[in-house]
Amino acid sequence: VCNALSVGSADSEQLAYELGVCVARELRCGGINWRWTPIVDLPGRFGVTIMRGFAPDYPERMSVLAKAHIKGMQSQGVAATAKHFPGLDRYEYRDSHYTDTTLSYNKEQWWSEQGKLFQDMIDCGVYSVMVGHQAFPAVDDTKICDRYIPSTLSKKVITDLLKKEMGFKGVVITDAITMGSLYNLLDYKSLVIGLINAGNDVLLGAKIGTGDILEKAVLDGEIDERRIDDACSRILDMKEKLGMFEDDYYNLPYTSCDIEPTTRKLNKEIAQKSITLVRDKNNMLPLDKEKIKNVCIVCSSHDDLYIEDMQLVKSEFEKRGATVHMQRRIETDEELKTIADNNDLIVYAAFVAPHKPEGGLALFGDEAYTYFHAFNHGKEKSLGVSMGYPYIHYDIMGNANTFINTYGKNPDSMEAFVEALYGEIEITGKSPVKLEPDRRIW
Repeated sequence: VCNALSVGSADSEQLAYELGVCVARELRCGGINWRWTPIVDLPGRFGVTIMRGFAPDYPERMSVLAKAHIKGMQSQGVAATAKHFPGLDRYEYRDSHYTDTTLSYNKEQWWSEQGKLFQDMIDCGVYSVMVGHQAFPAVDDTKICDRYIPSTLSKKVITDLLKKEMGFKGVVITDAITMGSLYNLLDYKSLVIGLINAGNDVLLGAKIGTGDILEKAVLDGEIDERRIDDACSRILDMKEKLGMFEDDYYNLPYTSCDIEPTTRKLNKEIAQKSITLVRDKNNMLPLDKEKIKNVCIVCSSHDDLYIEDMQLVKSEFEKRGATVHMQRRIETDEELKTIADNNDLIVYAAFVAPHKPEGGLALFGDEAYTYFHAFNHGKEKSLGVSMGYPYIHYDIMGNANTFINTYGKNPDSMEAFVEALYGEIEITGKSPVKLEPDRRIW
């Protein structure tokens, strides 16, 4: 399925809603009725969720699309989840999977942007909210082990702000409690008790035996029984909203085979409408099939499977009469000159994405060294494309006169990329991120 940035680039409230419907129906066919999406964080360009939100640099667009997606899912009996409350900080580049992170906004700044987004999700009726592990010292400056308390452990953030001040009546679920930003702060028993007392109703990633810990904590007076009653009431209320107490809840009028064609058609439409032309300084596009007989695709990624995925792009060029050579990296200027002399088109195709592999969002080492040579020869017949992280054009391919963002390397996006190059579809994508990041922040 196309990712959230593709939906944001297509910029269609209707498509966001329909995707929510399709995904929910497929989940229902598998017996699933709770999905932990959409992400409504507003991270900086290095934030780990930069590719998982609809429009990270445009809060109003993010709100419209997220609400439509929520309504689509919940209309089919699947609970949506707005995450990761209280949101991210545009200055924060660290990853909560590994270490502590901080939301450094003051309360006024937070309400003007990230807080407003979560309030929009609550007001539109989202059934659940996931709390992230980032600290929010403007609301709670308590410290544990000389570190600001994660929001998941903060009663001031969850109970006082989210549940009381913002009026959220649904289910609060933690992000995975085994993540590095939280798990090592306390012993497991203290951690579990603290998470429940803070106001979380569901713990994600709890160990077997956690129920016994909670039962004993209630009996010993470490957790007020009313806190357990509140959590159970919220969960039962969500189940009732989903229709789970109806006799025919599991008697679906469709099967996965019925749903799949609609989902495929919708995904293709989103992919085609999301292709974004970042720049085309010399009007290189559309390509002329009669002139493009030999193509070289240079693949750049730290994901070793990427070059295999790119076989689809290779086959799409071949369908249009081109002979295609594909390789990983360029090591010398002489090598590039030979490529330029023997090809009518050079495609520099990069893929960078969070957790592929683990670590920062960048090309480095041998993959980066390709761009020491890139565009030195054959620049007039060269173009760049990012199949993922949307800032590749800015970070390492500034020399590309023509550049496209596809936002993903799923088959539909890859096919749409080649269709767009040849002018077979109109390029209408609207970038969901600012193409040049705010230098006042970075």
